[in-house]
Amino acid sequence: MTPRERVVAALEHRAPDRVPMDLGTARFTGMVAGAYEKLRAHLGFGTEGTLVDRMQQVVQPDERVLEHLGVDARAFSQGTPD
Repeated sequence: MTPRERVVAALEHRAPDRVPMDLGTARFTGMVAGAYEKLRAHLGFGTEGTLVDRMQQVVQPDERVLEHLGVDARAFSQGTPD
């Protein structure tokens, strides 16, 4: 299944080939900077991360990390960023 088919199947209460994964499409599904830096270093992608919430230290995951982990969902916004 493609990531889209997997997510749609889960939303329609049909059995996908595996549970869809989400990382960072919202602040409550993101990672804190310290953990993300360690993950990137472990994967060999360096240690930089873009903060999206300074108070909570939540980062926006890099596309390379999302692809490497097989994450199905991606964040998007309409209009200008806030």
